[in-house]
Amino acid sequence: MKKSKSPAIPSMLRAINERRVLDGLRESGALHAAEIARINGLSRPTTSLVLKSLTQSGLVQEYFPGESDSKRAKSVFEAVSDVKIGLGIDIGAKFIRVALGDL
Repeated sequence: MKKSKSPAIPSMLRAINERRVLDGLRESGALHAAEIARINGLSRPTTSLVLKSLTQSGLVQEYFPGESDSKRAKSVFEAVSDVKIGLGIDIGAKFIRVALGDL
């Protein structure tokens, strides 16, 4: 009898997406939201939620470069370089526990 794979947990997917976006910003530097979505293969709404979460947690900052005549100036996102976090992972036979802490 085959074991079926357990379904993805939304909070785990959110954490994976946040990690991918944060790593991408650290490697690439400042990017527009559309570029972040394209590079990571995420939808625009998902990218928006991820960036909102990372910005609220202080890991990413949003700014508007230069002056723009447009009413909809495009914001740019970049990783905050002085943030220090700790990550703990406990992998058991039937569970995985993850803890993230601000140092």
